Amino acid sequence: MLLKSTYTPTPIYVDTPHPISEAYRAGLRAFHSGNVDEMLQFMKQAKQIEPESADVHYYIGEAYRLLEDNEQALAAYETAIAVNPSFAPAYLGRAKIFLMINPEVAVKEDLNQSLSLDPNQVESYLVLAEYYLLKNEPESALDTLEDVEDFEINSPFTHLYRARAYLLLDDPDAALEFAKQAHELDQTLLPAYLTLGATYLQIDQPKPASELLETYTIHVTDNSKAWALLGESYFKLGQNDKAMEAFNISIDLDENNHEAYLFRGYIYLDRGEGQLAVNEFFNTRSLVPDSFDACLGMAQALLIAGRLADALRQVNSCQTLILNDGNQAGVFYHRAIILEEIGNFRSAAEDWQALLEFPPEFISSTWRLAAEKQLAELTPTPTSTLTETPAP
Repeated sequence: MLLKSTYTPTPIYVDTPHPISEAYRAGLRAFHSGNVDEMLQFMKQAKQIEPESADVHYYIGEAYRLLEDNEQALAAYETAIAVNPSFAPAYLGRAKIFLMINPEVAVKEDLNQSLSLDPNQVESYLVLAEYYLLKNEPESALDTLEDVEDFEINSPFTHLYRARAYLLLDDPDAALEFAKQAHELDQTLLPAYLTLGATYLQIDQPKPASELLETYTIHVTDNSKAWALLGESYFKLGQNDKAMEAFNISIDLDENNHEAYLFRGYIYLDRGEGQLAVNEFFNTRSLVPDSFDACLGMAQALLIAGRLADALRQVNSCQTLILNDGNQAGVFYHRAIILEEIGNFRSAAEDWQALLEFPPEFISSTWRLAAEKQLAELTPTPTSTLTETPAP
């Protein structure tokens, strides 16, 4: 796990004969042995001998990329393109560096150019699929991965990217299958731990999710999303103190991580700290104004804080954000509780009754029992007047 690179085979793309440059051959040997610093030094020597060889500049770029010196890597790739505009790997390398510097950069042109020059460059398909995932275009990613199948390779990245695509398409069962395959093919591939953990959370299995995400965050400490997912797994396991620690780290890394604020709000709700929960849900809504979960959480927090009129206005405002029957059921449930606290028992009874009309899959047994109990208490039992019949 501590290796700088995984044991997933990374084939060398070009091995052009350089009969006059022993430095070039020594650089390739260093590349194969995983000694990147040594590879860089040899390729720099080769550049002095053969400055017009695009592949030498390309490997210098690869070395800098592996050493996480993005600026030097980008310069080397661009030199390779200037030396030979038809050298496909340099466009791929430049696209990878741009994505590392800023995932929002449009690199599709470079990737398409790379594939236009060499349609057999498999890694370009994989990076293009990753680009589509970053752009939230899972269907395009899956279409691109179909092209990889023609090469009959069994790369963990094809399975990993399929898993991520199916997560975006809200198909966690398919995502789980592919995430497991990626993990089994390369157990040092850290992104597979993250994706598999996220998938287990989607299918409500927080225990295996927490174990995978713990492993991931041990080795990748600066991923805000990963810490938020780990916090969510702890929260669902009832480990609120550990969850809060994870969410705090997530927000320290990225103050715009709305999921972390949302779940911190839930923790404060569990603790009965209404105003602190209000603050967290306010932060969530400032980042994601159309979040139904944050809207309903805010209503619950205002209720706990004793701000009943505000709570009622808040829960009613959530009506405009409802996406499905589960959301509507949530509004009925929490509004009924608020209405009872206000003393509007007739309206509360109407909401409890409306809740009971939902199919079982949309409301938990706890909510159903609560609705039945409260409805029984709020609905008066009819009484009959008995008239004595005179004795004959």
